[in-house]
Amino acid sequence: MKVIILGDGLLATEIQKQTKWKNISRKKDDVEFTDEQTYFRFLREYDVILNCIANTDTYSKDKESMLKTNVKGLSRLVDWCSNNEKKLVHISSDYVYANCKNEEPSENDVPVHAENWYSYSKLVGDAYVELKAKDYLIIRCSHKPTPFPYPKAFANVKGNFDYVDVIAKQIVKLVKDDAKGIYNIGTRSKTLYMLAQKTKPTIPPDVAPANMPNELNMRKKQIRKGIVLAGGNGTRLRPLTYVTNKSLLPVYDKPMIYHPIETLKSMGVNDIMIVSSPDHVGQVVQLLGSGRSMGVKFSYEIQDEANGIAGALGLCEEWANDESVMVILGDNIYIDNDDLKVDKDIDGAMVFLKDVHDPERFGVAEVNWDTKKIKSIEEKPIKPKSNYCVTGLYIYDNRVWDIIKRLKPSGRGELEITDVNNQYVQWGDMEYKIVNTPWVDAGTFDSLLSATNQIVNYRHFKKKMIQNGDIKVVDRNGKYRAAKKKLTVKNNI
Repeated sequence: MKVIILGDGLLATEIQKQTKWKNISRKKDDVEFTDEQTYFRFLREYDVILNCIANTDTYSKDKESMLKTNVKGLSRLVDWCSNNEKKLVHISSDYVYANCKNEEPSENDVPVHAENWYSYSKLVGDAYVELKAKDYLIIRCSHKPTPFPYPKAFANVKGNFDYVDVIAKQIVKLVKDDAKGIYNIGTRSKTLYMLAQKTKPTIPPDVAPANMPNELNMRKKQIRKGIVLAGGNGTRLRPLTYVTNKSLLPVYDKPMIYHPIETLKSMGVNDIMIVSSPDHVGQVVQLLGSGRSMGVKFSYEIQDEANGIAGALGLCEEWANDESVMVILGDNIYIDNDDLKVDKDIDGAMVFLKDVHDPERFGVAEVNWDTKKIKSIEEKPIKPKSNYCVTGLYIYDNRVWDIIKRLKPSGRGELEITDVNNQYVQWGDMEYKIVNTPWVDAGTFDSLLSATNQIVNYRHFKKKMIQNGDIKVVDRNGKYRAAKKKLTVKNNI
């Protein structure tokens, strides 16, 4: 079996290095791959045509340039291979699964809804190969240079990528085995930082900007709008709240409201609506201003009457402008925001759950572990169905506004957020994420003190761990200790 490689990129070069198969290069052979007359003359003596040619500029907005190479040029090659009884091995991309719900896509997944011109062109090209090629192998993969060549690596960019030498080795095996059809080559989903550590163990992590068209953003619908619900009378914190909103009370070295804002920022949200009461909104605006100094944009809404959390949320419909929103209660404090990251699209809603020892004090979720969905949510149950309480962080799609409009006040005269959540549960559209970091609902004197203490402990041990190389371990009470060896901690110890 004689194989020829088309292309001169990173992957083509690595395959040629591993196999010594002949390759046609733009550089050395002066070939324009979109013109069949210039390269078909090289192919006749070969049995297998390994096509690594592609316009891979995922940032490009030039539709015609992308289609010229990835569709039109490919279609000519497919037709020629079919007419001349040649097998075509076509290197595609995992970008065709841009909206795939699975972290590890299967060959049986239907790739739809391309999110840029690159993924669109690869989708169309793959379809042409499947329809027209008589003998073909499509390989979908993603690769990075080895060793990792950059000084830092993004810790918020996830994918099924691996180093180019690893991917190339698997491609060569498939070609030699005369594989046919569609194959995915990749690893379990990991961050780019985790991959980089394999060849550069001491590499420092970096974070890709939210507006950067990187691999994470290509696969995930970015939630841009967040809402901090900071109204309420704070009756449990009187006399502290007689003259100010509880969200303005200090928690260690910052006003309480800074903590939920920082949580939203850490999750890529920078357009934030603050809902407050008429008595205290002036203080809130005076404290936060435009948000420019914090790297965000603030808008403000006044909740004239105390009609519940869902009532406060309903005031933000016009501002949300039909987009999905991330909602956080102004007195909810998460000690480590990195634990909250969501690396998938949310079709519907999501609640963030915490394993607690006193679930009867909260809204309690019954979880279906197989479907990754919520079965039910019960507010302050006498006999809780689980220990997982619903914390004050939520994600909702634009159906939430219609749900709120149909709500009826509860026995205490409020529009309840639990009723909103249960509507998504009934639809089968309520997902969840388990929160392992300590969490505090800072609405009482004890919880306010606990939040301060936990922040102090966290910062102390984090500093110590950086200095000593220790590993962080968190128990169910939110207490931190240091371990001298690496541990894997899934839930509670």
